[in-house]
Amino acid sequence: MVADFSTMPGWLRRMADALGTLEWTGSESPRRPAASALAPAFGKQHREHELSIITGYDMTTLREKVDVRAASERLDELGQLRSLSALNEKVVLLRLLGRLDEAFTIANEAVRQARFSGDREQALGARIRRAQVQQFQGKYPSALQELGLCVEEAQTHEWGTLEATATLSRGKVHFETGDFDAALVDFKAAVFLMERLGASIDQLESSLVAVAVTESFLGTGLASPASSASASGSGSAASSASASTLPVIPTSSSSAAPSTSGA
Repeated sequence: MVADFSTMPGWLRRMADALGTLEWTGSESPRRPAASALAPAFGKQHREHELSIITGYDMTTLREKVDVRAASERLDELGQLRSLSALNEKVVLLRLLGRLDEAFTIANEAVRQARFSGDREQALGARIRRAQVQQFQGKYPSALQELGLCVEEAQTHEWGTLEATATLSRGKVHFETGDFDAALVDFKAAVFLMERLGASIDQLESSLVAVAVTESFLGTGLASPASSASASGSGSAASSASASTLPVIPTSSSSAAPSTSGA
């Protein structure tokens, strides 16, 4: 199946074209590392230690594929550090490594520390990371409620990067619960927000992958990743979708990619 970007708005199609030669088959993910892997949002003071530990995305769950060794080594480097930036990074690393109870404990500590500092923007970022852990724990109602509040607060204060991050994260929760229509709305909104704030193609990659995969699910009537995992008894969020139903973004080798200046 081919994800048809021709029906998308021009701004989304241009960015999809600019991704170049991303081709997905079966349950494999794009064969290039994501930039700024640990950043909860692109740019600004919220950018964390950048490591290319994310090697791609699972095409049935949208979850990150991780270089476990690199993530573990970075976690060891952080050791017992308790600064807010260190706590934030630990939350992300532990989540990606599947150590969810530890991640949730540290996420709560990061939220408390950020609130104590009086920096509401930092506190909002910590809350988003905590909700991402709840998503991985399967606590979908709690994650949706918190991310919805985070989106509203970010909009109120015009914190665009955090709004985009919370919107994308909320879309992933919708996706995992099988609400693909709501997921697609959030994913496209996240791409729009990121483009408006000047995100690079690498920074847009996760959102564009999410748009393409969600449209393929809507077009084929596939079950949600969570329900598929439950039916198979695997206990994970992996889907049993066949290779023929997964999206492929055609390469742009036959024509030059449109200009993305200002994106």
